[in-house]
Amino acid sequence: MLVFVLIMKPEYFVLCYVIITGAHFFPYAWYYNTKAFAVMAGVISIGAMAIALAVQPENLYLIPLFMVCSLFVLAIWLFLDFKQSKLKYEKL
Repeated sequence: MLVFVLIMKPEYFVLCYVIITGAHFFPYAWYYNTKAFAVMAGVISIGAMAIALAVQPENLYLIPLFMVCSLFVLAIWLFLDFKQSKLKYEKL
């Protein structure tokens, strides 16, 4: 799909890449049993589309910037979730 977008509409490649990257986190929410992946999958996918629809074409650099910030938030959230679950299992 990304190759098709790159060939037919290269200006939308980054947008599609960010949406696909964000959406692929949904199964991880089930696999790792954490809400962080599910929430951030929706935030990344919908947020990238909202940015693309709201900004002028010369400001599309905001999409990868949004992705970087979202992944940073996800990493912090997962770290805190890990620490919390680690404390819970240490008490057992």
